Amino acid sequence: MAIYVSDGPYFVLDGLVFFLILFLLLGLAHGMVRKRGEARSEGHRYEMRQKKVYGDYSLRDKALHLYRGQW
Repeated sequence: MAIYVSDGPYFVLDGLVFFLILFLLLGLAHGMVRKRGEARSEGHRYEMRQKKVYGDYSLRDKALHLYRGQW
């Protein structure tokens, strides 16, 4: 089975299109990973803020304390 390799200006275009698609896919993957990391760190920051305000109580404990008037 022969592998067809185009020559001339089309060969350059094929390479450019291939790398363009490759970089787009890598960029998308990088953006998704970065966004997930930011969301994780934002959640972590929120938890640390809550811990500073309320101590080591979970959300459920806080709700029960508020409901029973023991907070």
